[in-house]
Amino acid sequence: MYVIGQRWISETEPEMGLGTVLSSDKRFVEIVFSASGTQRKYAIRHAPLIRVRFKPGDKLQDKEGNPFTVEQVQENAAVITYIGNGKHVIETDLSDKLSFSSPEERLFSGQTDDPQMFNLRYESLLYDNRLKGSELKGFIGPRLSLIPHQFYIAHEVTQRHFPRVLLADEVGLGKTIEACLIINRLLLSERIESVLIVTPEPLVNQWFVEIFRKFNLIFTIVDGDFCESIEANHPDVNPFLESQLIISSLPFLISDPLRTQQVMKRNWDLLAVDEAHHLVWETANVSPEYLLIQALAFKTPALLLLTATPEQLGIESHFARLKLLDPDRFYDFEAFVRESGEYAQIAEIAQALLEQGKINPRQQDRLLKKLGDAHGLRQQLNDINAGNTEASQKLLNMLVDQHGTSRVFFRNNRSAMPDFPVRMAVPVPLKAPKGFRSLDTESSLDGLESLKNNPKVDWLVKLIRHLKHEKILLICHSKSTVVALKDLVRTKMNVKTTLFHEGLSLIARDRNAAYFAEEDGARVLFCSEIGSEGRNFQFAHHLVLFDLPLNPDLLEQRIGRLDRIGQQADIKIYIPYIQDSPQEVLFKIYHQGLNAFEAFLKGGMTVFNTFTSEITTALANPLDFLANDNQKLADLIGKIHKEKQALYLKLEKGRDQILEYHSFRPEIGQSLVSRIAEKDQDRTLENFMNKIFAYFGIECEDISERTYFISPSSLTLLEHFPGLPADGALITYNRQEALAREDITFLTWEHPMVMGLIDILLASEQGNACMGRIQDDEEKMILLDAVYVLESVAPKALHAERFMPPTIVRVLINQHLEEDDTDIDSLNSKIENFSPDRLAAKPEILNLLKLMLEKSAEVSEANTENIIEACLEKMNRTLAYETQRLRDLKKVNPNVRAEEIAFAKAQFISLNEHIRESRLRLDSLRVIFRNI
Repeated sequence: MYVIGQRWISETEPEMGLGTVLSSDKRFVEIVFSASGTQRKYAIRHAPLIRVRFKPGDKLQDKEGNPFTVEQVQENAAVITYIGNGKHVIETDLSDKLSFSSPEERLFSGQTDDPQMFNLRYESLLYDNRLKGSELKGFIGPRLSLIPHQFYIAHEVTQRHFPRVLLADEVGLGKTIEACLIINRLLLSERIESVLIVTPEPLVNQWFVEIFRKFNLIFTIVDGDFCESIEANHPDVNPFLESQLIISSLPFLISDPLRTQQVMKRNWDLLAVDEAHHLVWETANVSPEYLLIQALAFKTPALLLLTATPEQLGIESHFARLKLLDPDRFYDFEAFVRESGEYAQIAEIAQALLEQGKINPRQQDRLLKKLGDAHGLRQQLNDINAGNTEASQKLLNMLVDQHGTSRVFFRNNRSAMPDFPVRMAVPVPLKAPKGFRSLDTESSLDGLESLKNNPKVDWLVKLIRHLKHEKILLICHSKSTVVALKDLVRTKMNVKTTLFHEGLSLIARDRNAAYFAEEDGARVLFCSEIGSEGRNFQFAHHLVLFDLPLNPDLLEQRIGRLDRIGQQADIKIYIPYIQDSPQEVLFKIYHQGLNAFEAFLKGGMTVFNTFTSEITTALANPLDFLANDNQKLADLIGKIHKEKQALYLKLEKGRDQILEYHSFRPEIGQSLVSRIAEKDQDRTLENFMNKIFAYFGIECEDISERTYFISPSSLTLLEHFPGLPADGALITYNRQEALAREDITFLTWEHPMVMGLIDILLASEQGNACMGRIQDDEEKMILLDAVYVLESVAPKALHAERFMPPTIVRVLINQHLEEDDTDIDSLNSKIENFSPDRLAAKPEILNLLKLMLEKSAEVSEANTENIIEACLEKMNRTLAYETQRLRDLKKVNPNVRAEEIAFAKAQFISLNEHIRESRLRLDSLRVIFRNI
């Protein structure tokens, strides 16, 4: 029974301190952990909570920090009052920072475990603390290829307290992965708890599957069916309050005022919006979609916007997205346009620094005129002229901070990335059969009747037969065409096929996409235009463009389903077209004029729009333009090619190299992935888990190198072993094996099974009180092995573990009440179990052990001062620099908000206070009787 005011502790998160019941009903209990600034809502049936009850003799503190010793315990209406030192303290008024652990109680009451269990607990504590303080937290667990630019962006973005950024890498570079890495890192470091991901409807399930398979994060999809199921039994419940992690589609959120109202009532920590270019904003026309995201963004601290086309929809649309990220900075469109012209000057200077390591006198004068002598700029320029590369790097870093939208805008280009496949165009000209009158436009292909005599169908059947077991993705404009094509192909040959179009439900689409991805699944996926955006089919290497869209950007989106970073083979792009048809004209414009099939297309729509009238005329009169003796098409293609080359030169000249530098620094990205790869090769986790499996009675069968099959046995100690199905599971510690086979669980230090087991072990009493003995030739001795944890109980938002991770303080005290220099780890294999019953009749030994325990606490306290001072020095060095940097930056860069500076200062003060108040918690004790 949960009663308001009662004190409870979290079994899985004891570091949060004492919790107080705020409210409860038949389903949920809500508890606030004031010491850590955390509030939790638990389902009562599964709440990992332990009732806190102190007993006479315990030393406590009230909320004002006044100590007292419990003399009597009274309980009234399920709320406890503690009496001692002449005061009555209701449990609600106890200090929130009280430590609640009982290894000494178990030890002196004879409730001890096998001494080897102490070792397993100590290892769990050691690895848990290392993970909490790791700079790679959130990066080692995902089932991902180690691609440097993705990890660089996630690392850079998560350095900020609450990041608000636009992720705008070109198609195929992995924006979704970058966003998931950011979300995963922020969740694991407990800087955020609630996340809302908003996507176009076709991508809802893809996000759900991607973030589960690759990151082990379980999101709830809130759609019409989910809401109806919740409201059927609880009509007053807000479905958006049922989970911390939610995915929903933008059309669903704006389709019903009730859903809009419900999603707005929740206070989210992070909002992620995919395909953000669909948010229409013009000075005279603001869409409902934009207004909803704007309202959510205004009240949500962290914001991620994802789009592959940041500026292609125009500078007005680009400004609108930046306005969502920082409305104080991007408040006026006209001012933004004026400032954009100045950014080019800074970019030119940055380019000179990057390419030559110095800048000319004209650029120096321009920089001094714009920035003044901020940061000792004049001296920096003198140092640069003298060949000081460090000064050049420092100035470049400063320009990154001060340049335009660089603080909120990340964009990587394919040209700077290795490992992209070769794209090979395979044109397939086909003669029209007698009586075939189709002009071969997008719309004329619709339906079964128009396809029966179309030579493309027989050609497609021959291609499928020729490619034998290869996967083929076919994309065309309409649903009716793909449905008819599938039926026609199946009448002509026996082949596994499947469909992907807007007429199918989300679940059906995802099921069919999964069937296509299976090794023995469908060989051909017939896909309408809906599959051109956001989907990843890079396991296939053959793309059939059954028709061509009248939009170069859409053509690139189609090809981008296969042409993605990480693609393991070259891509063949088949373009069948009817000779003397509009699509032959369009093919030649794309291929000869834009080189759109064999190279990534930049600015294609800009070129296309320049010649809209002429292209339209050519498509309407294909025979006139395709005649052998007619130069019309050749002339048009020549002009398009020339315009494209001129645009490329302009884009290259206007390359925003400072943005590129900001978006990816190879040396940092490569360092990150190299350190992750080193973790992958380390066998520590594998050896530790083998001990865990042996202890808990899990059978572990060696399958191949670093790959095992684990299953529960009749001896398994845990009824619900986290992440282990009743029929067992394949696990691997090999990243490449995990990438090749998604049916195998990829075990890392961040996998829920590993973290769950460590949590279970450390939250339990197992191993926290042990006795053992050693028989050897050494002198008689009693040793007390005590393990303390120095931790700061600070609000999660402060992310104190950056500077003060939970730190183990281990001391060994001998019977002479001195620190002992015995190498305790060397004795572990010699220690045998020892029954505490043999001590029951020897009170003198029990009294000695109490004195030894007091000495261990005294020694441990003496050791903490240096640890705390070292952590404070690290914090001062980091935050003092960041705060001063923001102050200096504010003078020259309006991108820096006053709120950031105020927050940095408040964070510095608060962290200083909480780290100084770090306290020791006794975690475990082991008594060793040597030759006694």
